[in-house]
Amino acid sequence: MHQKSVSIFLTAWFALWLLALITWGNESVFLYFNHLFSPIPEFWKWITFLGEGWLIGILSILVMFWKGWKQGLFLGLAPSVAGLVGQFFKRVVFPESDRPKLHFEKMHRAIQLPQHVEVHLHHSFPSGHTIGAFAFFYLLTSFVPSKSATLFLLILASLVGFSRIFLAQHFPMDVVVGSFIGILVAEIWKRIIPQKWVVNNE
Repeated sequence: MHQKSVSIFLTAWFALWLLALITWGNESVFLYFNHLFSPIPEFWKWITFLGEGWLIGILSILVMFWKGWKQGLFLGLAPSVAGLVGQFFKRVVFPESDRPKLHFEKMHRAIQLPQHVEVHLHHSFPSGHTIGAFAFFYLLTSFVPSKSATLFLLILASLVGFSRIFLAQHFPMDVVVGSFIGILVAEIWKRIIPQKWVVNNE
């Protein structure tokens, strides 16, 4: 993995989000993105699938054919573990966190909603799709040969996070914390699983 490129990208990712959230606040940043497009482009409805568990599973199977079964298993299990951590926060620690639609309905304020997409109401914090996407694509950078490929994978993870905001499923803070959890669990996963076990395909 091109650690320097990853570090620069992630530092910029978190720094810019934190700057925006501190300056304008969680609700205002959400409303900015919510009104940025009208109507909401179909692109975001498709890119969000990259954070779905079933698609991450399929991609992990493809990695098995590409790099070997151990590598595919290594990649596939980490987002599952990260997802469980996310569910613990959703269901146990922050069970009352409202999603944007319900939050702004309580304030009698209308927001733009995507067409033909089920918009959830509860368990907003943190974003599970963002957790899965960052855990998977962050680890996948370990197997790509170039900086450009590394950047591409991290951009994909970031786009999943943006999609959750554009589709009115999550607030920006949900996405930021989700990306942090995904990366943290993936990094711990790397340290728990011996790299020799992952790299050695025999």
